[in-house]
Amino acid sequence: KVDDILTLAFFPFLTSIWVVEMDVGVCEDERKVDDILEADMESVKQDEEYAEEKDFLAENEVGCEDEKVEEIVVSMPEMEEVVTTINLSGEDIQEKLLESDKLKDEGNTLFKAGEYEQAKNIYTQAIDNCLSISDSRMGPYYNNRAVCLYRLEEWEECVKDCNAAIELHPPYPKAMLRKAQALEKLEELEEALEEYKKIVELDPRNGAAQEALMRLPQEIEIKQEKMKEEMFGKLKELGNMCLKPFGLSTNNFQMVQDPNSGSYSINFVQNGQQPSSQQNQNQQS
Repeated sequence: KVDDILTLAFFPFLTSIWVVEMDVGVCEDERKVDDILEADMESVKQDEEYAEEKDFLAENEVGCEDEKVEEIVVSMPEMEEVVTTINLSGEDIQEKLLESDKLKDEGNTLFKAGEYEQAKNIYTQAIDNCLSISDSRMGPYYNNRAVCLYRLEEWEECVKDCNAAIELHPPYPKAMLRKAQALEKLEELEEALEEYKKIVELDPRNGAAQEALMRLPQEIEIKQEKMKEEMFGKLKELGNMCLKPFGLSTNNFQMVQDPNSGSYSINFVQNGQQPSSQQNQNQQS
């Protein structure tokens, strides 16, 4: 009976840990909702002020027509880029892409010389020159900068540029492969594995992707086991702090996994002796 009481007493302690974690997550979600609502209210307020300003100009006929257009652009800066994009002719777009191609070639020369930082800056200029354009020919600019970022070990930025390249130029196996490799560096092994699977679907002869498909499942399993050990280690430290006033420790409780179901049971161990269930098994044998 004492064993059962102590065992049951330990379960609420573990449960409270998870409840606290869930409460923290709920609080964080509530704060996010408050931030979103506050941002929405601010946006509504700005829209109302803009509408009042526009009505005032219309009623009083303040300034000429050009001045009214200028006032609208100032009040809504996000429209300025849209107007610029619409006003670009086919010749303007072609000219910008040619300029960016020249910058890309310059970046390629620097990359081959091992000047990755300088090459990254040149590729950035090529991208900035065409920010108002959405064209598949921009994909290589992002992909080449992603390669520089990979060499500079800026893994997160590398993944972002790979995503941009894939979005502009789908499918893009080179960018997908670089993204998967960067995800590995970030230890996002599950995401990397999914990316390698997509690559193999597009190109079954891709050796790097095939090798990763053979290697990553085992690495993912090792990673998950390591995470479990770290979690149990932290729980054990916390449990010892709570049990110490009672002259107990987590060593008095033994977790036994059922090989059939995979579930765990907790047995009480008195003075380092084997749990009663294990003793019974030994006696029967």
